[in-house]
Amino acid sequence: MEHLNAGEDKHEDKPMKFLVIGGGSMGKRRIRCLMANGIDAGDIRLVDPREDRREESRSKYGVDGLNDIQSGLNWNPDAAMVCVSGERAANICATLLEGGKSVFCEVPMGLNADETRKLGMLAQQRGLLAACGAQQPFHPLIKQCRQWLKDPAFGKPLAFTLDWGQYVPGWHPYEPLSVFYSASQLTAVMTLEISQLYEITGDRIATLKCLRRQTSTLQTPGGDVCDIIGDTRGGMAVSMHFDLLQRSMRNIARFTSEQGLIELDFAQDHSRRYIVADKQWETVPSPKGYSYEQCYIDEIALFLRCIAGKAQWHNPVAQVIDIVSVFDAMHRDARQSGEKV
Repeated sequence: MEHLNAGEDKHEDKPMKFLVIGGGSMGKRRIRCLMANGIDAGDIRLVDPREDRREESRSKYGVDGLNDIQSGLNWNPDAAMVCVSGERAANICATLLEGGKSVFCEVPMGLNADETRKLGMLAQQRGLLAACGAQQPFHPLIKQCRQWLKDPAFGKPLAFTLDWGQYVPGWHPYEPLSVFYSASQLTAVMTLEISQLYEITGDRIATLKCLRRQTSTLQTPGGDVCDIIGDTRGGMAVSMHFDLLQRSMRNIARFTSEQGLIELDFAQDHSRRYIVADKQWETVPSPKGYSYEQCYIDEIALFLRCIAGKAQWHNPVAQVIDIVSVFDAMHRDARQSGEKV
């Protein structure tokens, strides 16, 4: 996929101006990503009603802040990055698109398929880009797994399993859970993992069952554990577990075929495969010195090329709608408890 090599170039054309909406952890990351791609701090404005976040942006990055989106639009940026909770993202994206600005949005861009579809149509009508983030495909371990899955020696993938867990208060240990966590946060994690599955395989989830529930004393709207089982259109069995409880981060994805096993383990920072005919494991770590933030930087490099008319976005709205439709189905199917035995 040629577009995933976009991070190899720095942005060298006429300077563009960018809004970053939301000064939380992801807003700060997007400022770093823009600057890593050659965007000067003077060409970035943070929009956040919190003075402490605007001051942090000025002191840490040299990026000035604005109180509200209208002030940001009056500054006449070329594009905006929407780094707020999923509950707020769609309305902000719509305001920006209506104001004539292309947008990059953290997942989920819309909380349901209809909301997302409307944003896609609005962007198309205005001749703008509505880009929903999904940074994993830029990671070298993902690229390795994609290459292995194409190897005839592995055969057809028959099953995909994912075990994802991370203690949610550890995401932002510097502030209370109630300040940063909302129900859309776990949805965002699941969206990224499903997007990763789609990017690696080119397959799509066709049917599913979902069990989502609250098991702990943590105040996590929408539950702290979610399990999904289903099948893809290509006939692959899918089983995905997510929880906000595991103190030691766990993120292991496995593809199984009759000829072998491919495993992607972000916590251990490697991918590996076992081919029955070879009777041995092959392990590939991330490149020496590689930082996970680099895949975010590379994705923003692609966004810059896209709004300059030099590339196509890797995660089109049609695919985002397909993924969000999975969540629509999950919400229809989710139960607080299973059938009694």
